[in-house]
Amino acid sequence: MRAARRILDSVSSATVPTGEFWDLAYHPKVLRTLTRLRAALLADCSSNARRMLRGIILGALHGPKCQGLPSYFSNQCTRTYAPKPRYAVNYWRAHKQKPPHMDVLGLIERRAKRYLEAAIPSCENRSLQGDSRDPAAVAFASRGEKFDWIITSPPYYGMRTYVPDQWLRKWFVGGSDAVDYSNGVQLDHVSPDCFVAELSQVWDNLSKVCSNDARMVIRFGSIRDRDVPPLELIKSSLIETGWRITTLHGAGSADLGKRQADSFLSQRSEAMSEYDVWARLA
Repeated sequence: MRAARRILDSVSSATVPTGEFWDLAYHPKVLRTLTRLRAALLADCSSNARRMLRGIILGALHGPKCQGLPSYFSNQCTRTYAPKPRYAVNYWRAHKQKPPHMDVLGLIERRAKRYLEAAIPSCENRSLQGDSRDPAAVAFASRGEKFDWIITSPPYYGMRTYVPDQWLRKWFVGGSDAVDYSNGVQLDHVSPDCFVAELSQVWDNLSKVCSNDARMVIRFGSIRDRDVPPLELIKSSLIETGWRITTLHGAGSADLGKRQADSFLSQRSEAMSEYDVWARLA
């Protein structure tokens, strides 16, 4: 990766986060290299090469150990969520796990080859960020067009930790080196009724920017500490929004993959079932 090497040559040093978590999460040399790359990309991430480099690093910041050459920079972590400092440190100490020393640029190069070997298909696309509870934001996203399909997975009821769960990636793109546990502006999880009301507003807003007979697929589930059937929530949220449920499919559970809870928590629990809900604009 010539871009990565040039970046490292241009940044001789950068502020390295400190503390027990960082000591156990990354080998000192790996962490110094990552912080130099971070500083350079924060200063300039305007080119396609630099944006691709940042994406590759974000995907490799943390993950499980594997046989053969390492695929992640970190000590043993979960596949999706950034580990929280307290229980990650306890886990690493209990299992006497040390962060691996590796060739950072070599890992980046292996990932780049894997991602870029196949030609990226050319297609028209755009990405927008906004609050879909706001009718004006949804209308702006449509730009006067009518959508035929909506494919979405809204936050599961009680799931409010999206920012903390990505805190390491957020750090790399300029955030704090400590976990931000605030919830920010999210769906209201105070009660099922409040949650359903706000989700209904989303479906209603979407109905106004969709073509007649548009279809929507919703992946939805639940978390263990909220004893509310997820299908009841989704069905209630779609009432009087213009959407009619046509099909329900079981989508399995997180037990089919590698769960965060199984990686660090001492007592395992059975994952909740998830569902795919198909709806059509009436």
